[in-house]
Amino acid sequence: MCEKLGVEYGTYSTKLTVQDTNGKLMYKVFDTHGIRSIRSTADDPIRRRTNMELVLKRQLKFKAGDCAVMIKHHTHKLLVCKPESELYLVDDGKRIKQGYTGWGQTEPYIHPDARWYGNAGSFLRLYGDGMSGYAEIAEYDPVELGWLVLVVRNRKIVELKPVYLRF
Repeated sequence: MCEKLGVEYGTYSTKLTVQDTNGKLMYKVFDTHGIRSIRSTADDPIRRRTNMELVLKRQLKFKAGDCAVMIKHHTHKLLVCKPESELYLVDDGKRIKQGYTGWGQTEPYIHPDARWYGNAGSFLRLYGDGMSGYAEIAEYDPVELGWLVLVVRNRKIVELKPVYLRF
């Protein structure tokens, strides 16, 4: 398939550079299969999800400082950790004004809090008909089935969206 597309076969991790039709950089994506787990034992579902998003971010943030999007696949969980901006105050010598942190998506270094992080999801059910797969045997908890879609409008990333399969 790679040969037909004219793409060299990749490795465990890859860095994708996305350019517009004029060859101008739009953004870069770091994508890895990964091997480390993402778990949380928190009882509250909000805390559990937040903990897993923080683990995802922690596992990926040092891998490629110039990537606006960082994706992992190994855990089969469907997670998105979006960029967060924070309020700050400055003055012009007369008045205090507010601003919000933020970075572009083509910078030589993009702050970890300004990146999109995703765990790419799965199509593999926990229980199969008439068979036991590795997830059941390993006593994994069920995961939501689906995948991620990166939404780009006018050359800007606007969302990393989870798409859920409902049965």
